[in-house]
Amino acid sequence: MGKMQRLPKLLEVEKVTHVTEGATHVTEGATHVTEGASPTQEAKAPFILNRFTLGAPLGNGAFGQVFVATDSLKDNREVAVKLEKSNCKHPQLRFEAKVYYELRGSPGVPKLIHYGQEGQYNILVIERLGYSLEHLFKYCGHRFSLKTVLLLADQMLLLLQKLHDHRVIHRDLKPDNFVFGLGKHSNELYLIDFGLSKCFVHPDTQVHIPFQTGKSLIGTPRYASINNHRGIEQSRRDDLESLAYLLLYFLGGRLPWQATEKAKSTVKKKGSLSFQSIADWKERVSAEEVCPGAPRQLVALLQYSQALGFYERPDYSNLRQMLSELFNAKGYTRDSRFDWTEKMLVQEK
Repeated sequence: MGKMQRLPKLLEVEKVTHVTEGATHVTEGATHVTEGASPTQEAKAPFILNRFTLGAPLGNGAFGQVFVATDSLKDNREVAVKLEKSNCKHPQLRFEAKVYYELRGSPGVPKLIHYGQEGQYNILVIERLGYSLEHLFKYCGHRFSLKTVLLLADQMLLLLQKLHDHRVIHRDLKPDNFVFGLGKHSNELYLIDFGLSKCFVHPDTQVHIPFQTGKSLIGTPRYASINNHRGIEQSRRDDLESLAYLLLYFLGGRLPWQATEKAKSTVKKKGSLSFQSIADWKERVSAEEVCPGAPRQLVALLQYSQALGFYERPDYSNLRQMLSELFNAKGYTRDSRFDWTEKMLVQEK
């Protein structure tokens, strides 16, 4: 693949006249602060970019807040709008828009509808999606069956492969950032929130970024790789390790270091005792101890990710094949019936 393309003129930052106001928000569990304010607080212009009517908040991304909105040019179809203060210290929405544009048309990637600027805010608009894995995990009592975990794993590994094949690493894989579609796409998993993402290949030289140390932890500590905790530059292996932690978390209902998170939940700063305690836990426990009783294939996924070299490309196909063989050995059916599907059917009776 060549260089990441420059955004076409349609998607360049636009100068418009409407202004919305806002305040400061911190992304829960992450290490970065979004400067700016909630446009719902004394919002002066809920109609933005002469097109979108801002509605209720949907949550926080790595950088900025996300709101539901309606699109006046598309019969008031609902969309998702992410806002970031245009003068914030680390603006990320423009790069996020480029990632969505570069991945356009790929399964599991939300459609980019608009990127622009209004007053004090950079504005990213994508298609509205359904529930996140975080929401569904809570709905199912903080535990997924092995069948559901394996169904998710296949889609998640494929999404990660497609992202990496476009020379981008996510750097903040967590349940909130995997979201199901709506309607005919309700069983299709999407990957969102590229606010902390990074190109791991230099766009001019086409050379992989160099191995470096002394880096800050980027992402959500609970799912961060051991090397991320160690201050080593992230690459594809770190996304894969985070994905392995996610799958074991879904299966077991918790990770061993969550007790440390709870005890230190008020401490958020880099280098804090909380972050160091989580790192110590990860260094101390074996892959088997992360989720006692987990199938050896899921344990092997974690071990494989931790053994990968910095420049090495993961063998996504073999990993998917390994988990597919486990799925078949258990006698499961690929019927897209997840745990929440069964629960909803029971509740409807």
